[in-house]
Amino acid sequence: MKATIMPIKTKYTERALTSQSGLLLVAETIKAYGIEEQLNTLPPPSSNRGKEAKAYLLPILLTLAGGGITMEDVVRLTSDKALIQMFELHKLDSDTLGKWLKRNAVTSRSKIKLMAGDLITQLISQSGLKELTFDPDAMSIESNKSTAEMTYKGFKGYMPLLAFVPELGINIFEQLQSGNTSPATGILDSLKQAQLLLPKGVRFKNLRSDAAGWSAVLINYCDEQGIEYTITASLNMAVKQAIRQIPENVWQVLVDKNGRETDREYAEIIYCLEKTKRAHRLIVQRPRNQQLALFGDGKQGYYVISTNKPEAICAPQIIFWHNGRGNSENYNKEVKYGVNLDYLPTNDFEANKLWFSLGLLVYNLLQALKLFALPDDWKTKKIATLRWQLFQIAGKFVYHAKQWTLALASISVELFNTFHHARRKLYQIYVT
Repeated sequence: MKATIMPIKTKYTERALTSQSGLLLVAETIKAYGIEEQLNTLPPPSSNRGKEAKAYLLPILLTLAGGGITMEDVVRLTSDKALIQMFELHKLDSDTLGKWLKRNAVTSRSKIKLMAGDLITQLISQSGLKELTFDPDAMSIESNKSTAEMTYKGFKGYMPLLAFVPELGINIFEQLQSGNTSPATGILDSLKQAQLLLPKGVRFKNLRSDAAGWSAVLINYCDEQGIEYTITASLNMAVKQAIRQIPENVWQVLVDKNGRETDREYAEIIYCLEKTKRAHRLIVQRPRNQQLALFGDGKQGYYVISTNKPEAICAPQIIFWHNGRGNSENYNKEVKYGVNLDYLPTNDFEANKLWFSLGLLVYNLLQALKLFALPDDWKTKKIATLRWQLFQIAGKFVYHAKQWTLALASISVELFNTFHHARRKLYQIYVT
């Protein structure tokens, strides 16, 4: 009588096999940009001095890159015999890892922030770009942790503030905040901190923000710094009154980039927000062919953009440019679901901040891999696709004739060549 449903035998093997051979590219990216060397400089834990900080941090980085979510996933990764040999990992248990995160959160996070800043500066320099855009945006994380607070969206969680450089897709600022923090908190400070990371000769030419950024202090700072901004304006009473005064014959049909009429109209007025030093343009949009009472029960869908961009740039150009900030929401999704930062592992707020910072470091490392090591058609791939196609590769790690070899299995020659080419590119980055 058969003992199994399918006629396939299973057996245990001591061979160093792994289903995540592609994490070699992540490890080499970490090394190429000097992150591994900096991990070695972190002070050892106050207890359990047999392990350095790298023994905890490197497995977390590799786990988040490989699709792990919890501390148990880190533990599982450090039980992979092939990965242990390849990256010289130490086996961890979740209890020890959790205690280390809580005990060393503040000191380790300050070091990680410095490493992340160095990486950002390197990537911008490597790109050769001189003028960049600053896209800040708040992200919500739903959580029932004891340190979670009620958000304005009506659930308990956290409200991180993030900022991205859309030209490169990299994160240039991150701050995990409690759920009851206003989305507007810290945008100006985030801009100032991001400016400190820019290489010499590089500047923020543009800033795009939702209504959280519509404040006199941010607008005045942008004017002083020569930063051209587009910010979604709040529909306060003064803005509503200004819209009411727009003559009907001023409204124009918005035409898209292909010359086709859209279902929206636009008009433009000059406006001065209280406490701003200069007047600026308000570009107002509304749906076409709606006979709803203005701001009545029907709530006609007005959408207003505040900008200091020069008159030579017409309103439709500004509208389409500002709409591009929707990419920030896509970046947030990559952070939440690509690096799995919609989950934070502990009830300790500082430990979660460290975990969050490590996740954003991984995000930028994966962007670096896509931008500067992989072929052009990989640059726009999502992290999940990167993981599925390139990281989750079966392999055998063997030592033969005084040489370690990672044999990749069940992939095409084309994918193997992509893998090999990426390693060569990373080596070039490492030695320069």
